[in-house]
Amino acid sequence: MTLKLTQVFVAGPDGNPAQDLEKADFVLYDNGKLQKITDLEKHFIQTPESVASGLYVSGAAASPSPLLKRKYILLFDNESNDLAGVVKSRKAALEFLDNDLQPGDEVAFFSCSPASGLKVHEYFTSNHQEIREAIRKIKAEPGAELGGLAVESFIEHELANPEHPTLDGLFSLFKDFDSGANRRPYSRRDLFVRLTELAKALRRVDGQKNIIFFSRAFRHIMDSPSSPDAVRFRKMAEELASANCPVFVVNTAGGVESALSPNAGLSYLSDVTGGRYYDAVDHYAENAHNIRNVTSNYYVLGYPVDSSWDGKFHEIRVEVSRKGYRAFGQKGYYNPLPFNKLSAMEKSLHLIDVALGEDPYFEQPIGFPLAVLPYSDGPGSNTLLLSLIPVRVMIENLGKKTEIISLVLAEDKSIVTGRRAEVDWTTLAAETLCQYSAAALVPGHYEARVVIRNLETGRAAVGACSFELPGASDASLKLFPPLFIGSFCSTQYVNFSGDAKDKNGQSFSLTQAFLFPTRKYSPLPAELEEGGEIFRAVLRCERKGHEAQDFKVSAGLEIPGVGQSIPLEIVLLDRFEQEHLLFLVLEFRSPAPLATGPYTLRVVAENPQTGLRTETICDLTVKQ
Repeated sequence: MTLKLTQVFVAGPDGNPAQDLEKADFVLYDNGKLQKITDLEKHFIQTPESVASGLYVSGAAASPSPLLKRKYILLFDNESNDLAGVVKSRKAALEFLDNDLQPGDEVAFFSCSPASGLKVHEYFTSNHQEIREAIRKIKAEPGAELGGLAVESFIEHELANPEHPTLDGLFSLFKDFDSGANRRPYSRRDLFVRLTELAKALRRVDGQKNIIFFSRAFRHIMDSPSSPDAVRFRKMAEELASANCPVFVVNTAGGVESALSPNAGLSYLSDVTGGRYYDAVDHYAENAHNIRNVTSNYYVLGYPVDSSWDGKFHEIRVEVSRKGYRAFGQKGYYNPLPFNKLSAMEKSLHLIDVALGEDPYFEQPIGFPLAVLPYSDGPGSNTLLLSLIPVRVMIENLGKKTEIISLVLAEDKSIVTGRRAEVDWTTLAAETLCQYSAAALVPGHYEARVVIRNLETGRAAVGACSFELPGASDASLKLFPPLFIGSFCSTQYVNFSGDAKDKNGQSFSLTQAFLFPTRKYSPLPAELEEGGEIFRAVLRCERKGHEAQDFKVSAGLEIPGVGQSIPLEIVLLDRFEQEHLLFLVLEFRSPAPLATGPYTLRVVAENPQTGLRTETICDLTVKQ
């Protein structure tokens, strides 16, 4: 059995939101069968209007951990908008974000354009500042690339739905994929199909997904109801409605154009899905407040259902036993399908959900360590991605055969680099798989993700890391963040770098970035057990000129926000020289056992004779 949740909006006899109902006041039917409501939650948001009218009931706000949060998808149509429409869309969206959201509301930001199809700029998050920044950074050029993660990238590169079976052996189907810049332009017909598929995928996300759609298109789409485009358009609207995705349409044409020729297509889309249509985009505050009020006051009803994976539709009917009260909500839901029966779009959204979701809706993935280490500030490959994956855990939790997807995303969520392969875990004799790759990146902020996913069940594991790549330095002595290592353990190394080359044109290997005896040591995550006092790392140094040859190394552990520093004793275990590179295998010793919590490791190299000084820092966690 599983708890089924449904959102319900209730109007009292006076037409205003009813706020004093209890479980006994509701009657709920699932496929015509009366259900026992076991859970009830009230969501009423205090606004100046509700206080003035006496509608707000003190104490009626939702609990700190609600069963269902309010969800919004901001969807920009960058195909139909002109320059003014894009600018107004941005202003209207920021007005809603700045004045009409509540803490905890989850927001996603999508866009569609003929150049890149459907893109995700930010997936559902309650960090509204991230959404604001994503909206502010988009280009105001109609039809141009807006950045973002192209959903179709995964489909076209068989990431979501490979046609080939997994082969015996370690890896197969090892390939690159790009951000989709070379794909053919999409037509309006393609957009209808993609939004239809997106609606199907959003069925798996519980609750109401309120789509705020900024567009000026579809004006004459319903003039010929039997045309292929009109049929696809109606299908799209129906699928959005059945997925509990009311569309609140903001017509970005506005002004005289809208007054002379009302947009029947946009109005139809909002009517069928249960949203609202706003014909004047310039009324930013009025439109935003109305959307807030329409979506603010609701109940969440929960009742037990059998866990059935047959994809069948269930009709829901909710009534209120009090006379004159009316209930509005989703008309039904679909049972989930087995993962291997999902469409390519559904599998793509699943991948985005487990990789980027703040609290994934489809499932909670297993975690594993992922480290990102810059090892050069010159041109070419300069950044190492390294994940440490426990083989037995993967077999027991995910199964024997999976795919592995490695992604680096820029600040606008576009794919900078990505690799995919399939793995048969039963072919690995080692206890740990050390999967690594090199990337050539420019300075900036990035997100790295390594996703392991069973293509039959959808069970997934994720390694996640955010990092900032600094700009180049002309210093004669440079230190790079260290790679943590420990005593040798059963480890198998797999290079995920593809065609990455070093400055001499040689294929990349781990020891080019961090040279250490791999038969004596193995990479470790930046973690220590509670009470630990000793840890080891490989420090990469670049030296140019006489003054950078002789230096001393010191280190300390800093507790963030406290200002306290713990000096560390350093023991040199090994050193290796390659032209201007120096690799130091170091052991760091704390004067006392370390308490749990986050630390910053600061390593300093200094030449006391010349005053030359440089440093590097990295995070270190002491866990229980």
